[in-house]
Amino acid sequence: HLVAASAAAMEGTTKFGRQVTPPTGTGPSRTPSWLRQCSRYALAFLKDERRQAPMWLALLLVLTLGESQIMVWLSYAQRSFTTAMSERDVPKFWVGIYEYVRIIAICCPLFAATNYCESRFAILWQAHMTRKLTDRYFSHRTFYTLTLQQPPRECSKGDSTSAVEVDNPDQRLTDDVEMLTKQSVSLFITVVGKVANIISFSGVLYSISPFLLFFAFAYAAVGSVLTDAAFTQRLQDLLTLGSSQDADRRFRLVRVRQHAEEIAFLGGQDAEQRVVDALFADRLKTKEAQLMLTAFLDTFKNCFSYLTILLPYIVVAGYYFSGEMEFGVISQTATSFRMLQSGLGLIVNQSKRIGQVGASAKRISELQQMMERCEHYQGVHDGPGAKMSDSQGNLTTNALLGMITSTYTAGGEEAPGAAGKAPVLQLRGLSVYTPSRSSLLVQELSLCLQRGESLLIAGPSGAGKTSLL
Repeated sequence: HLVAASAAAMEGTTKFGRQVTPPTGTGPSRTPSWLRQCSRYALAFLKDERRQAPMWLALLLVLTLGESQIMVWLSYAQRSFTTAMSERDVPKFWVGIYEYVRIIAICCPLFAATNYCESRFAILWQAHMTRKLTDRYFSHRTFYTLTLQQPPRECSKGDSTSAVEVDNPDQRLTDDVEMLTKQSVSLFITVVGKVANIISFSGVLYSISPFLLFFAFAYAAVGSVLTDAAFTQRLQDLLTLGSSQDADRRFRLVRVRQHAEEIAFLGGQDAEQRVVDALFADRLKTKEAQLMLTAFLDTFKNCFSYLTILLPYIVVAGYYFSGEMEFGVISQTATSFRMLQSGLGLIVNQSKRIGQVGASAKRISELQQMMERCEHYQGVHDGPGAKMSDSQGNLTTNALLGMITSTYTAGGEEAPGAAGKAPVLQLRGLSVYTPSRSSLLVQELSLCLQRGESLLIAGPSGAGKTSLL
């Protein structure tokens, strides 16, 4: 008898085969922030890769701090030759130019080395996360359990967090891991460099004007609060949605390629095209919303940045006109204020990158949560009637392609048609479960095929016809 056990399981699935949330009754999970998630992944990487990761990180930090110090030297060199120009001091001007060129000759290969170390460290981290997640994805048949249309109730037992919808695990294991590692390292190095700039140029700016230093901190604080409140979370949500929509459309096109013969034979190309067009239309709506939000964000960032150029001149102009300040000091003030603002206004200037990291961290965290539940899920266990003593039958395991997990051979009973010549194919009391043992597909099936005979296996989609074969 063929048991169509998967029909009820189709309830609650999305139309594109994406996993749905488990049964209601568990509250929404309090997902950690993207910063906490990235820190946890980074610490695990540094702990597991003790031979290479700390070495590359230390080298990267040294180069980044060196860049910050070189920028301070450049500001003093620029101050020197600009002051010489205002005073028409030709020898002093060329001394300043020579000093500036000498510093550039040092910083150009240094900047290239920093970029190389940053990319190298990101690749090592990506390889580590990919190996860890892939091992977990293929262990305990997690890759199969994730594809179940109805997530099992056993997954959430003893778990305080609710399950989440995990669409397109392939994209999370590839694109999201690469985005998270690459952008997180870049963002971390940017933060380290900006902190070093804040420390270095705060002293320079304080020696010129303590009020200007206080104004720089206040100005950056207001801009960061406004950016975080108005743009960061909205942008992260749109990026997360866009990643899911891109993966859904790509999966649908791959499905058409894999089943091209069946779709062409049944004339299903029009239906498939309607689905792909609908997916693309949804993606365009998300892109339009993201484009509109980005336009407002860019407008705010441009105003914030151009005011950064103007404000220091307004503050120190009175000192210069009264003869209390040299012209070169004004140039250094503007440079110091701009460098300080680039560090203090990190949230404003890096809002897009923060959104990308947050979206990828959220998707990877969701995948990890669901894989953890699936690792402990065993499905339906053998019933009391399936396990018999050796005198009545034998319980054997058949791992053929991982589909038929258990077969029961009854003893002392011949299958129909077994008398006479030897059959070509004979089954006795065969029961077939899904790999997770959550559904019984075939129950106590006995059949016998003689040479020249044919058998038609009929049943609805998902009943287990392919699994039986």
